[in-house]
Amino acid sequence: MTSSKKTKKMIMLANLTALAIVLGLIESRLELVVVPGAKLGLANLVVLVVLYMFSYKEAYIVSLTRVFLVAILSGVIGPTFWMGFAGSVLSTTVMSLLKKLKFGTILVSLIGSISHQIGQIIIGIFVLGTSEIAMYLYIMIPLGVITGIVIGLIAEKFLIHYQDKNKEE
Repeated sequence: MTSSKKTKKMIMLANLTALAIVLGLIESRLELVVVPGAKLGLANLVVLVVLYMFSYKEAYIVSLTRVFLVAILSGVIGPTFWMGFAGSVLSTTVMSLLKKLKFGTILVSLIGSISHQIGQIIIGIFVLGTSEIAMYLYIMIPLGVITGIVIGLIAEKFLIHYQDKNKEE
């Protein structure tokens, strides 16, 4: 890879990471559903796009950087941080494996959304010391299906547009 391509890649990843952080901060301020701390997963849109534009390594870097910086910038370091961290690790891992198996973007997003929720709940059981938190999955899974599909559709449209635009250059 030439120096120019490396620089272009680094700039693109920095911009996408910044976008993920901004979306994460916006989401951290929204209380949209009945599950405390639940989010729509808008920041995960960026992770999905990075996974398809680059690789799983870059997707992990963007995902974990976002989780750490959003926690620090929003002042929320505690159980929800560890739950978000676990959800990010699990969902990025699952999405990476599914992409490698040639699953479509929408299905990868959908299963990534559900795995994110499961990762959060598993760690939540440990950090909160109660298995009753698993009851939230009855609400989280249906919402995650909807948002996972929507995020997957948006990512797919973006990636198609991005690829078409790069072919023109």
